[in-house]
Amino acid sequence: MLFVAFFGFFHGYAHGAEMPRVAEPLWFSLGFVTSTVVIHIVGVIIGLMFTLTRIGNHALRLAGAFIAGSGGYYLAGSIFS
Repeated sequence: MLFVAFFGFFHGYAHGAEMPRVAEPLWFSLGFVTSTVVIHIVGVIIGLMFTLTRIGNHALRLAGAFIAGSGGYYLAGSIFS
């Protein structure tokens, strides 16, 4: 939990640093929090729906492997370019 909180703090700082000067900080922050909550809820619902079938579990694992592989590809590209 501490690891997630540590990186979450800096992730939130990055969003705050890119806030336009004319934006209202409260509404800007509320927008980010609301979007994050909605994205998480939708992800949980999709995950639960997929776990109801045998093929759904395989599809979730395949999608997770694809996302992890894509992240590794982009990371390697940014390091070695």
